[in-house]
Amino acid sequence: MPKSLQIRGADKIGIKDVEKPCPEGNQILVKVVASGQNPLDVAVVCITASVAEFVDYYNGNTIGCDFAGIVEAVGPQATRFQPGDRVGGFLPGNLQEQGAFVEESFSTRLPASMPFEYAATIGVAASTAAIALYSHLNLPRYGNGAKPFNQYLLVNGGSSATGTMIIQIAKLSGARVIALTSPRNFDLVKSYGADKAFDYQHPDVAAMIRDYTGDAVGLAVNCLPTRESCKLICDCISSTGGRCVNLVPVDTSDAEFRKDVDFSLFMAFQVFNKDFQLGSDMYAASQDLRELVKDFWKQIDEEFMPRNSLKIHPVKIIQNGLEGVPESHKQMLDGQVSGWKFVARIADTPGI
Repeated sequence: MPKSLQIRGADKIGIKDVEKPCPEGNQILVKVVASGQNPLDVAVVCITASVAEFVDYYNGNTIGCDFAGIVEAVGPQATRFQPGDRVGGFLPGNLQEQGAFVEESFSTRLPASMPFEYAATIGVAASTAAIALYSHLNLPRYGNGAKPFNQYLLVNGGSSATGTMIIQIAKLSGARVIALTSPRNFDLVKSYGADKAFDYQHPDVAAMIRDYTGDAVGLAVNCLPTRESCKLICDCISSTGGRCVNLVPVDTSDAEFRKDVDFSLFMAFQVFNKDFQLGSDMYAASQDLRELVKDFWKQIDEEFMPRNSLKIHPVKIIQNGLEGVPESHKQMLDGQVSGWKFVARIADTPGI
């Protein structure tokens, strides 16, 4: 019987036997080989610990959004995949009971040379990059005949899995990318295409970036949003103003933040045709974002993967598979993840 790692009450997760679902419509059922850990997975579990009324809302939902594995069955309207295909993708984990039971639109075939463990880093990062860059910041889509963008983009948290994906996709659009990260990760972000890396903790980093760019940074993506990082981005943005996409909510409405820096926010789950709640915040489903991300996954499947155009983020394997996830959650909460992504191999779970 299939097993699932589920939210099992306030601040608790556990492995449970589940019935194998039958895919409908354009859904595919995937036997998961590896699953990547994202900050959202940890955040949802933390919400159940801090806000009692959300325990029932999330209880019984399966943890995890990034998957890689083998297609076991397809729905009657699925056209892109067939049983036996090696795939990776993105699903609304933490918000549904079933696991890798997803629309084929948010999945891609994997090259035979790509290990499942590495493919399990792509889903959330790719979907987030597409929305941040193409919808919120209006970069031109790679391959659509658009002229190179040739403007500066600042990426805070450039060494995160989402950061390295954003760097790559932005470079494909022609952007000049600056990464904020720790010095130990300078070589890492440059290997993904960053033109320049700066130490986010350096006391003069904002002045250094303004000098390097000629006061020309107009766009930013904040992969690690806090009040402090948002203030830093305000200091780095051009004196003429600009835009920044935050990947988690931060209140930037008070007088400590520049009014000529426009902060925006989204959640990648908005593509799944269903409004959802994360803590006290409600996010509406977006048909526009859905079509954008579907089209981007089609490009990943038909162009990026066959050409090996995407460089995959480094991984660290979680010991004991699903049983080791509580410990990997703790390490992420303690800030011990830097320059790599936790991935669980399902077969490493004792008893599976």
